Parts: sequence; C-alpha cells; structure tokens
Amino acid sequence: MSAPKQDERTYRLRIFADINGLGPIARVEDQHGKPGPLEETVKLFHQYGFEPMSARDWAYACINLGIASDICQKPSTLRDGAAHISRPEPRIILVRETPMLEHHEYATHAHEAKLEFTIKKQLEEAYLHKINSNDKSVLEILKSDLITTKYFAGNKTMRYFFQDQVQDIGLLFDQNKIRDSSILIEYLEDVKEHKRPYVKNLWYGGVPGNHAIFSLRHRILHKPDILIWGTKIPEKNKIPKKF
Repeated sequence: MSAPKQDERTYRLRIFADINGLGPIARVEDQHGKPGPLEETVKLFHQYGFEPMSARDWAYACINLGIASDICQKPSTLRDGAAHISRPEPRIILVRETPMLEHHEYATHAHEAKLEFTIKKQLEEAYLHKINSNDKSVLEILKSDLITTKYFAGNKTMRYFFQDQVQDIGLLFDQNKIRDSSILIEYLEDVKEHKRPYVKNLWYGGVPGNHAIFSLRHRILHKPDILIWGTKIPEKNKIPKKF
C-alpha cells in the first residue's frame, strides 16, 4: 500500500480527555490537528465505539475541563436538535437526538444544496405524539432568547439541553465574565413556508466577545471541517491509545 501524498489529509480519532463520571471524550482530526469532515468523523466514531456528544455531556465536560479548554472555546455541533413542523401550524420541538448525524450523507447533500434535511411522516407524528402526551423527552419552544448566564436554570430551553448541569454551566460562564448567552431558533413564519418537516442540530458557536452562542438555525454539515465531540458508548470497549 502506497504512503499518502504529502498534501493528502489523513484522519485519526484522538482522545482529548478522560473525565471522571463521563469517560473518554474524543474528536476526529487530520495530521495537522484540524477537524475532519463529517463522513470521517462518523466512520471513526463507529469504528471505536463513540457517539456524538449531547449538550448535557458537553456542559459536564466544560465544567470539568475549564473555560479555557477547547471544548468550551471551539464551535462544535451537538447531538441534540429541533424538529420543525409546518402543518397544521408551525411548531418547533426540541429533541434529544435528530437523525441528521446518523444519516449524514443525506443531510450533507441537503446542506450543500442550501436545503433542509427533511424527515419522514412517521417521525413527525412520533414527535407530535410526544408533545401531545407531555413526554418530557421533548419540549416545544416559540422564539429565540437572550439569557443571562447565571440565570440559565430559570430558562426552560437551557434546562432542557443541559439538564442537571444547567446551573453549573451558567455559573462557569458567569464567573469567567461571559454574562449572557443567546439561543437562536428559526422564525415560526419561516417554518410555516416549508411543506415538509425538517430537523437541525444544536450548534455551539463558542464565546466570541464574551457572549455564548447556541443556534438551531445553522446549516453547516457540508462544511469541510466540522468539530463534533464524541463520548464512549458504554458497551463498546475498543478504545484507541491516547496520544
């Protein structure tokens, strides 16, 4: 087998940290330390038994590693997201996991074409059933919010995403002079224009200008360098050597 060309990107799964109570967290990067494309990330996560990180675990990792760590500073895509349903009335439903990362090829093609990643009627109905039956695994929201970080625990969207870590992640931001945060969602008027339901994943935009950004608006899966942190699936035991 021939060696890769000097300018050809090669990818590896790197163990970034091993956190008590969470385990190893990883990311996929090339030989220069840059994040790999989504396809490579998904492939290596599956190979080594990792899955994309949830917002709750992201917050736990930030709290344990500190505000200066890459996980707190670098923009990344998380497993949680939102379903956007237009009929019979526009609704935005937060969900613990969307099918976007599992079906990354279709999602990437959609974003390349500046389209949304649509979901099937059965999944739309499942989300609506959960909302109508007051299932706590989903949450309906109506608008974007600007939130004071030390009051994260008083905001239902932040409570949904960060769960038992919501107060501590807010205090971590506040103690490091990150006083406010935004959670950006689609406008209901825009959701209404779509004939088919679609989903988007939660994107963390870092802390530019001491302001923490979270968004459910971005289409980014087609970008060449997407940072997605991974946590170990408990039943898997193939862990690569830390380097």
